[in-house]
Amino acid sequence: MSTTSTTRLGLVKPTPGTGEAVNRTVMNSDYDIIDAAIGATICTSGTRPTVPFHGQLIRETDTGRMYICTNTIGPVWSQIVLSGGSFLQAGGGSTATFRANLSSGTATGNRAWAFRGVSETTDRFWFDYDGMHQWAGTSGAGDTNLYRSAANVLKTDDELHVGAGLSVLSGVGHEQYVEKTSDQSRFSNTALTNDTHLFVSVAASATYVFELYLMTNNSGAGDPDIKLGLTFPSGTISWTSFGLDVGSAGSTGSLSVNTWQETSTSGATINRASTTTMASMLIKGRFSNGVTAGTLRLQFAQVTSVAINTTLFTGSYMLAKRVA
Repeated sequence: MSTTSTTRLGLVKPTPGTGEAVNRTVMNSDYDIIDAAIGATICTSGTRPTVPFHGQLIRETDTGRMYICTNTIGPVWSQIVLSGGSFLQAGGGSTATFRANLSSGTATGNRAWAFRGVSETTDRFWFDYDGMHQWAGTSGAGDTNLYRSAANVLKTDDELHVGAGLSVLSGVGHEQYVEKTSDQSRFSNTALTNDTHLFVSVAASATYVFELYLMTNNSGAGDPDIKLGLTFPSGTISWTSFGLDVGSAGSTGSLSVNTWQETSTSGATINRASTTTMASMLIKGRFSNGVTAGTLRLQFAQVTSVAINTTLFTGSYMLAKRVA
């Protein structure tokens, strides 16, 4: 009987020119070997073929992973991508651009995915089992990171430089800036009315610091001055104003500083000079809102009813930042 076999499957080959009789047992065994080798060999992680052929595919039923034999000595099995199985490793060697190690381990500091340049031998970017992302220079030592430090908190232990704008859309740190885009006047009227531009949204149970810079004047002779107020849903507001005192003429006069603390939703009112030349004032404050979200809004009117326009000008602004 022939002892010559094929190099990969080990099938018995008849010896040419010998008139050797067909051995049905050997032939049936060869058929079984061929049948088992078609496609991937089905096994478990503990029953892999011990003597595989180079390029043999296996699929493990207990892990859902698929491998190819890359070296019959050992043997060495390299995983290939298969839907439904965890991807353990890919690439390798000094020319690898991508490496992965997604095993079931979760140890902090162990790399799950890593990337490097084609000619590099150290990783440039990776993230660990715990989700920390790290970047490195050519030395391979991580020097910049980004990670989840607590629920809903993304943190870096290093500097963050932003080349363009950086916006906080809600929550602590959210800033709102509004500016008057057109003039607005009160004529012979002492009843506070809403400013059409200078207002911001406030969240329930939130705390804000705010600033108002206002430019105003009167359209003619008279001394109506300007009355200012702030409205809000509920809570407590404290504010300090800096500006010319009521009755000041022209662009000069006595500088007055006044402070209020108020819990009425109609807010406190302050009176400031408004003259025939441009006058400006600055208001700074802190507002702690109650349990109802709503609007923090500027209102204004004349202190004394005079038949001329008292105007808040384009460019006046309101800035509010949530701090708690």
